[in-house]
Amino acid sequence: MTDLPRCSDKKCGGLLRPDIVWFGEQLNPQYVRLANKMCQQAELALVIGSSNMVYPAAAWPEEMAALEIPVAEFNTKTNHETRFFQYYFEGKVTETLHKALDVPEEECVPHPPSHSHPKKH
Repeated sequence: MTDLPRCSDKKCGGLLRPDIVWFGEQLNPQYVRLANKMCQQAELALVIGSSNMVYPAAAWPEEMAALEIPVAEFNTKTNHETRFFQYYFEGKVTETLHKALDVPEEECVPHPPSHSHPKKH
């Protein structure tokens, strides 16, 4: 654990906190406002592998659908939000996403090496 990022203050030396939200914490209100704005301006939403149970993010796809923005869900099973979405693709995302986007499977790079970038489509 010596290679983990630490505070540069010699008096502190504690582990740096990643810029994430831990379970039970609130989202940064600035990020929520930005996400709300982006949802209203989107042309399409992809909901991938979500239970749609963690709010406020769980509300965004339904709100987008209400604005008549196409929402496509990729999941192994339906949930309480699926009925609001225009498209539903059942199965593992590694098997359904490339088909929905009409990208040949051999051109998909599920886990590219960190030094390279996947092909853009």
